[in-house]
Amino acid sequence: MKRFAQIISTIFLILILSSCNKKENIPAEKKAIMEYQKHRKFISDYHTNFLKKLRLKTNRIEVCSYKLSGKTTQDTTKVLTTTNLVTLDKLKTFNTFFDSLKNHGYCCCLKTHYTMKLFNKNKMLKRYNVDTIQRKGKALIFDTDYQTSYVITLKDWHNLIE
Repeated sequence: MKRFAQIISTIFLILILSSCNKKENIPAEKKAIMEYQKHRKFISDYHTNFLKKLRLKTNRIEVCSYKLSGKTTQDTTKVLTTTNLVTLDKLKTFNTFFDSLKNHGYCCCLKTHYTMKLFNKNKMLKRYNVDTIQRKGKALIFDTDYQTSYVITLKDWHNLIE
C-alpha cells in the first residue's frame, strides 16, 4: 500500500510539473533586468510622491550657504548666509522647479555648499544638500543619505534663493 501511494504521488507530481507553461520561462539575466527596472520605477515613484506630499506640507524653506575649505565635503558650522523662502511666489517657484525635475537616483561624493531645509511652521520636515561645483553650470540637490538627487541649472538655483 505504501508503494502504491508513492507511485500515485510521483505520477501526480509529474503531471503538475509537466503542465507548467513553458512559454513563461524567461532567461535569468532578462528576468533580473526586468526586476531591476521594476524596482527602479518603484523607488522613483516613491521619491516623487514623497517629495510632492512633503511640498504640500511645507510653508517655509531655509537655505544656508557654507564656506568649505580644502577637501572638506561638508562643514555646516561655517554658515555664510541664510535665506528664508516664505513668500507664496518663492514657494510656488520652488514647487514649479521640483515638478519638472527627475530623480537621478544615487549620487556620491558631492560637496555641501548649501543646505535646503523644508519646514512646516517650526518643525523641520526634510533637509537636502546642494552641490554647485560638481557639474559645470548645474546645481545638484541631493538627499543627506545620497539616495536621491535632482539637477537644476545654476541660474535657476540662484533665482530661487535670491
